[in-house]
Formats: sequence, C-alpha cells, structure tokens
Amino acid sequence: MAKKAVIEDILEIPTKKGLAYAQFSHYHEPPPTFGHIIRVLHGFYQERPKSFQLLADQKEIYYTLYPLQAVLNGGNLNIVGHAEIPEFARKFPLFRSGCANQQTGKVDVWWLWDGTKEWKIGQLTEEQMDLPLRASWGTPVLISRIEEGWTPRYEEAFRQAKRLRNKVEKTPSIKAVRHFLLFEDKGIAENARQLVNDAGFESNLVDHGTGFILGVRQGMPLTEEYIENLTIKLTEIARKAGGRYDAWETEL
Repeated sequence: MAKKAVIEDILEIPTKKGLAYAQFSHYHEPPPTFGHIIRVLHGFYQERPKSFQLLADQKEIYYTLYPLQAVLNGGNLNIVGHAEIPEFARKFPLFRSGCANQQTGKVDVWWLWDGTKEWKIGQLTEEQMDLPLRASWGTPVLISRIEEGWTPRYEEAFRQAKRLRNKVEKTPSIKAVRHFLLFEDKGIAENARQLVNDAGFESNLVDHGTGFILGVRQGMPLTEEYIENLTIKLTEIARKAGGRYDAWETEL
C-alpha cells in the first residue's frame, strides 16, 4: 500500500502534453465525507521541476474532489514532492453543483456548498462561474480535462460541445450547425455579431421581442476539435459582450 497522502503533497500527472501537477490541499471529513480535494496547478513540463514551491504559490486553475489515496494505492500516479500551501488557498473552497437539464444540457438551478452547508442560488453570477464543481473525478477524466484546457467557467460550453459531437456522430447527414447567442441590448448584440463576422462565420440577428438572438452558422468539417473550439469561442464572445450562449440546432 502506498504511503498515506498528507496535505501539501504534490501529485504528478502524466499527460499527452507533458507532466502536469496538482496539490493535495484539503480533506473533507464531516458526514457525508467527500474526502480529498486537490488544486490543479498551471503548466505542462517535459521534466520534473526541482522545486514545486513557485508552482504551488500560483493561483490554482481549479479545485476538484479526487480519490487521491485510492489512486496512490493502485500505483497509477505518484506523490513526487511537497510545497507549502499559499495563504490564499488555505480556506476551504466554495463549490457549486447542479443537475443539467437532459433536453438542453444546461443547469437551470445552481447550489453552493462550503463543506458544511448547501444553499440554492438559481443562476450564477459572473464571479461564481469560476467556482469549482462539487464532483469527484477518476484519473482518466482528470487527465482528459487537464489536456483539453477545461475550466469551471467553460463547463457548460464543454457540455454543449459534447452533446453536439454526439449528435453529429449519430447523424452523419448533418451538414451544418447553428449556434444561438442571447442578448438583451441590440447594440451589444451588434458588437458580438461583428466579432463573429470578423472570425469568418455567417450570422444573423433576430429581435424576438424581449431580446436579440444572434445565430451563427458552423459548416463542415464538423470535427470534434472544430465543434469544441467554436463552442468555447462563441461562449466567450457572448460573455464578454454581455450575453450568453443559449443553444444549437443542426442542419441536414
């Protein structure tokens, strides 16, 4: 059996892009016990750093629940160092959770959890979009998310991209996809449309009475990378302009 993990341990995570690292930062004990929490740290490395303190001192990409001791016991990953946890990362992190609507892929009601209590907040504020998800991942999921650059802020964009990829895989006759962005103000919607057009995509703007829908057409090739990158890009354009990514539909 592997040595028991202790807070401040550094976990080495081999990925296709190089070595990544995470730090064991908290352990949740109150029943129900959620166990180990790690901070996923920045960067990919071709060689193991001689010291991990500079890496640990940076703001983490995100926190996640992770069955650390079970992974170590299985010999899949290893603890390779130790570093003091910076002051800003010592407080127990605030998590968010919610169930995605099976029809839309969106979470309609969010909850926050501080390790002791949980409360409903409805929709997320701009700041709350960066809160970690209360979910425990296995190693394959952790590695995949590190490799693809996943962050809590773009959880919905990745989820929508996954739904769309599944739809395209099951329906080879799909020739294009239309993405829809929502805005309350016409001027803001026009600015977003210009950004979309500058990126080389067809778009149209529709006034639906209570706001404006910007439709963006994505043509071939509908590859996994293309779908994911564009969905994330449009989510970011909508967010920066003051709107939101809403949905997609396919064209045969």
